[in-house]
Amino acid sequence: MKKKQISPLNDAVFTNVFGDQRNIGNTREFLKTLLDIPEDEYDKLTVKNTVLKPVYQWGKTGIVDVLLTTKSGKNIHIELQVEKSTNLRNRIMFYAAQLIDRQLKRGSRYEKMHQVISIVICNHILLEEEDMYINEYELRNVKTNRRFTDLLKVITLELPKIPEAEDQPVWPWLRFFKCTTAEDFMMLVKKHPKLKKAVECTHRASFSERLDATLFLLDKQRRDLRAWKDEVREEAKADAKKIVDEYAQAQAQGLTDAKAQELAQAKAQELAQTKAKELAQGVLHELAQAKAKELAQGLAKELVQDLAKEYAQDLAKEYAQDLAKEYAKNLAKDLEKEHAKDLAEDLVKAKMIDIAKNLKVRGRPVQEIIEDTGLSPEIVEQL
Repeated sequence: MKKKQISPLNDAVFTNVFGDQRNIGNTREFLKTLLDIPEDEYDKLTVKNTVLKPVYQWGKTGIVDVLLTTKSGKNIHIELQVEKSTNLRNRIMFYAAQLIDRQLKRGSRYEKMHQVISIVICNHILLEEEDMYINEYELRNVKTNRRFTDLLKVITLELPKIPEAEDQPVWPWLRFFKCTTAEDFMMLVKKHPKLKKAVECTHRASFSERLDATLFLLDKQRRDLRAWKDEVREEAKADAKKIVDEYAQAQAQGLTDAKAQELAQAKAQELAQTKAKELAQGVLHELAQAKAKELAQGLAKELVQDLAKEYAQDLAKEYAQDLAKEYAKNLAKDLEKEHAKDLAEDLVKAKMIDIAKNLKVRGRPVQEIIEDTGLSPEIVEQL
């Protein structure tokens, strides 16, 4: 039976493998297979804060999965999207725009701006219109294909489209994301040793790191829901204002007060139905979140149990190895002592035999020789 492993598509594991400065070697090797940038750019690959704060007080906060800068200051944003999202393209452009916008402060010069590269890894089909699993987008002239600027680049990687056979340098990394069992990881590392560290990070990702990341993601989810409610509230205010304006306009056109009120009420009812539907969707969304949270807690318990077993096995293995080393060390000492003892006894015995020979040559009685040397009668008789 194949042993199931935690997937690299798990948000916490993904962040640990690629978004931790301690594991920057994994990120470097992954990017080298994908980006056409000078080798020395990777000499100073630095993990940055993933929270993109708005420039203005009323702006929207963005939270990305992994954010890095290169030696020259290029911004590389890596986003993992497991579930299908209808607004993913717009969200990626929003993040990229924030990464461009936040580079300039008052008095900064435009030529100081650095390239932003967004890499999107999808575990679903994002681009129905494209057959390739790697797609690269830039700002270019639609007629001449000449580049307008290299300031922005988006690269999409769609896991469901990758072929069975290796065809691109990045292919092994995308296979890595699809591994689910220990055997899958072992076979991949055997063929592609450069992925060994990433596999080890996946296997050894501690529960505390996963828990921290999970809490962070839940917090992000709560913030997104709060932002959505704020948007609905603001839209409701705008709609209310619109009804008042239309009512005033109807009065200005000479309609009777009753007719104007009737038109305004009809409009209000239409808008109320729309808002009711949106709010109902929001309630369903919250219920779904609650159910998901309940399910997640159940899964978390199983995960803790599995991790505890795994940890206990690893600990037992390490303890057994330590005991084996200690036992071997003590055994070696005992053997060494035993050997030294035997050697000493042999030397003493040899010395006594020499003395016995001399005594026998001199004519000493056998019984006296036995008593003086401690040798057995058999040995003395044979001399």
